[in-house]
Amino acid sequence: MKEIFPDARQILVGEFYYKTKGGDVGFDPEFNDGGGADGFKVHAKNAVMAMSYAEADRIIFPTPFQGSAFPPALRDRALIIHEGIDTDRINRRAGARLKLGDGRELDGSAPIVTFINRVFEPMRGFHMMMRALPGLLTAVPDVTVLMIGSEKTAGYGAAAPEGGTWRSHMMKEVGDRLDPQRVLFTGPVPHETMLTALSLSWVHVYYTYPFVLSWSALESMACECLFVGSDTPPVRDVVEHGVNGLLVDFFDFGALSDTLIDPEQFAGLRTAARQTVLRHYDQKRICLPAWLKVIDELL
Repeated sequence: MKEIFPDARQILVGEFYYKTKGGDVGFDPEFNDGGGADGFKVHAKNAVMAMSYAEADRIIFPTPFQGSAFPPALRDRALIIHEGIDTDRINRRAGARLKLGDGRELDGSAPIVTFINRVFEPMRGFHMMMRALPGLLTAVPDVTVLMIGSEKTAGYGAAAPEGGTWRSHMMKEVGDRLDPQRVLFTGPVPHETMLTALSLSWVHVYYTYPFVLSWSALESMACECLFVGSDTPPVRDVVEHGVNGLLVDFFDFGALSDTLIDPEQFAGLRTAARQTVLRHYDQKRICLPAWLKVIDELL
């Protein structure tokens, strides 16, 4: 770009810089041991990005963890500014109702647990969520679980075995203990439908390997869900256990199941979750002004 527009300023988003330790590679030994050729692939993925970042006038990291993945030499031109959440539009909507494909309608009067992935996959904790569901369904007979997302064969992480989907893979393990009337796979939905689901949700579960934090995590907090997340670095950037959400060991699916059983005892954390987003991630009042300030300074 500098060869074509030599006088232009470049601001690049530092989304992620891959590494062989402390990131997603090798985090989950069940599906990824981090050995063999994977380490070399990591460096290959970084090569072109590193050349681009070397030319940038500024690098913007959305979260501290994402910034920490970058080499120190690239951090001297960097700032941490999230893209922001439109809290005027994304909030808990009174009287929300969600119509399901089978004609039923949810109004939030009975427990609802939400789980959202762009693509269901281990990188976002899908396998741990599935393993936690049988215990939850047994302990809370009237709970409905909304599994929102795509069942494509691959997302950010590795493809499912044998050319199938991660849902089909996990159904072989726990499918006989799941009630399809209570565990609903919605497929991808429009953003407004997702926000309606979050407005009804009693508990939102968000798991991730050490990787990029999803927007849906902050959106669920803006909707005042009780946030239950994996105790991993990206989530710890925004959630303090017992203050604005709950953190669970990524691999302890039994603890996840137990945490989901009695969410009302943590009702105060819902308000604190939204306050976190308002104070640090509000798009119009916090993040957009910070982005515009960077642009003004460079010009």
